[in-house]
Amino acid sequence: MAKSTVFDKMQTLFGVSATELRAVLILLAGVCIGMTVKIVRGETSPELYSLRAADNLYGALDSLATAERTTFVGVDTAGNALSELAKGDTVVRGESPFPVAKKKELPISSINLNIATKAELMKLPGVGEATAEKIIEFRKNRRFRAPEDIMNIKGIGQKKFEKMSPYLDTRQ
Repeated sequence: MAKSTVFDKMQTLFGVSATELRAVLILLAGVCIGMTVKIVRGETSPELYSLRAADNLYGALDSLATAERTTFVGVDTAGNALSELAKGDTVVRGESPFPVAKKKELPISSINLNIATKAELMKLPGVGEATAEKIIEFRKNRRFRAPEDIMNIKGIGQKKFEKMSPYLDTRQ
């Protein structure tokens, strides 16, 4: 069978152009030559790969141990800070790459539902931007006479009301 006939059959079988088929055959030839060279040099032994992997693992662990090494001079065994020894402490706390969400700051004083701004309402526990807007819309039609009136707003039930009730006020 002629070389061009095999080439034409492969081209028809895989549905590719002659240029694409040549490129794939060149890549396959390169992989075969590379594997042959590795086998001849003896670089394919499993022991060699496991030794390299172990060296990489030990190197990573050593780096981690060096980075995490601290003396904790400024704390006692319970973890309480000792101000007189804190200067010698080598612990340096960096910022976490995974920041923790900050807790919402609760209001210092009570919030009057009839005159509070959107930002003030958002300080209430369980109240976000959408709920604050609902409260403002509600009070355009009628005033809050008692803190319990806030439960007339969709999304505020008994549990949410109990959390926010210490901060609610409806006085004029």
